[in-house]
Amino acid sequence: MEVYLKRIANLRKVFEKNNLDAFLLNSYANRVYLSALESSSGWLVVSRSSCFLCVDSRYEEAAKKIVARINKTANHGEFTFVPIEDFKKDFLVSFIQKGEIKRIGFEAKHLSHATLNYLKKSTKIKWVATFDLVENLRAIKDKEEIKQIEKAVEICDRTFKHILGFIKPGVREREIAWELERFIREAGAEKAAWYPFIVAAGSNSAMPHYGSGLRKIKKGDQVQLDFGAVVAGYASDFSRVVFVGKPNDTQNKIHTLVSKALELGKEIIHKKTAVGRVDEKVKEWLRTQSDHIYRHGLGHGVGLEIHEKPTLYIGRKEKLQVGNVFTIEPGIYIPGWGGVRLEDMVILTENGLQTITKSPLSLKEVTI
Repeated sequence: MEVYLKRIANLRKVFEKNNLDAFLLNSYANRVYLSALESSSGWLVVSRSSCFLCVDSRYEEAAKKIVARINKTANHGEFTFVPIEDFKKDFLVSFIQKGEIKRIGFEAKHLSHATLNYLKKSTKIKWVATFDLVENLRAIKDKEEIKQIEKAVEICDRTFKHILGFIKPGVREREIAWELERFIREAGAEKAAWYPFIVAAGSNSAMPHYGSGLRKIKKGDQVQLDFGAVVAGYASDFSRVVFVGKPNDTQNKIHTLVSKALELGKEIIHKKTAVGRVDEKVKEWLRTQSDHIYRHGLGHGVGLEIHEKPTLYIGRKEKLQVGNVFTIEPGIYIPGWGGVRLEDMVILTENGLQTITKSPLSLKEVTI
């Protein structure tokens, strides 16, 4: 559990630079990242010397065990478990009033307006809106995080190989989606990375986030698949297109263009490359080839959440860093015809970009 103490120490460096005496967290993923506690609700208060894990009775026993394990690796009782029913009234206000806290940061993207108003009225300190203090730390994955992500990706690779033998004319999109989920769970994933999985046949594949429906697969269809697995809390994200029967000239052309765009994205990426520039350059090239290129970002970070930092989208200026784990997923979508999106997960290492996804991209290997 020493890793959580290191993460807390890194967070303190960040909020002390912002002249904060303490930091209040209520987002699920950030709470898991800093304490290991998986709970539908709860709060974490981090001061310059202590941490308070605050949950109601539903998660009391789990929180006590986590606190005990973390404190075993600390020089002192770093974490304190706080049982609460009403966090604002039972703990936070009294904690602030008794302490020497003058400025406390909060997660502006996660704390509700109503709760913030209550806290401001009940205390005489400065509440400071912060953005992505923990998310920026989470963007750089450690070895153990990468290990779990690689396991989740490997499950997707196995699932894709399996589903190639399941897709056939007459099977409905929704049946394929269920088979994807069933196989993922039996392969060792704790859950699906999101719902619903995308299984979009024929013209439905022109909608990037279609989901799945009752349409039956027909010979000549292209079938867009997009699914993911979760292992030890860490997700994977996977997209491929399957062709039912020999691809026609248009299918061949579109798939080839998107494959080239995927590889171009990988070639552009280096340490300290601006995330927006990568997306921009891929789109610039793809526009010379098609009028129907993707309008979403080229990719996104994956970890405790399926979409997290970094975000590869035009205009964003943050630089890619060693330890970033993210997707590259260009696409072409033609209304009334269909679409193709191909996605690999990658890690930026000291030695360059490493592709984690191993599933084939060649037309021959994705045609059934």
